[in-house]
Amino acid sequence: MSKDRIVVETSNLRKTALITALDLQGDTLTDWLEEQLALSVPDADRTAGALGINSISDIEDSATVWATLNAQDWAFTDDDTRYLTHDLHPYPAKFIPQIPAKLIAALSLPGD
Repeated sequence: MSKDRIVVETSNLRKTALITALDLQGDTLTDWLEEQLALSVPDADRTAGALGINSISDIEDSATVWATLNAQDWAFTDDDTRYLTHDLHPYPAKFIPQIPAKLIAALSLPGD
C-alpha cells in the first residue's frame, strides 16, 4: 500500500506530550494515527451519499434538503466523538466531528 505524508503543525511541547503519552501506552505516533484514520475513514465513506443527495438538483431543492436535515438524529449519543485528535484538547466551542460530516454529506455530492 502506498503511503502519503501528512503534515501536522503543532508546538514541540504538544508533540512531545503526545509522544510521551503514546509511549506510556506502548504506541508510536504513526501507529496511533493509522488507528485513528482506520476508525474514522469508514464513517466518512458511509456518510457520503447516505442522505439521499445524489445530484445538484437534490441540493438545489431546499425543501428536500431541509427535510433530510430534520430527519437526522443530531444527538450522536452512540457515536465515537473522540476519534483522530478530537479528544486531545477539549474546548467549549468545538464541533464533534459527526456534525460537519453530516452537513458536508447533505450539502455536497458524493466525491466532492
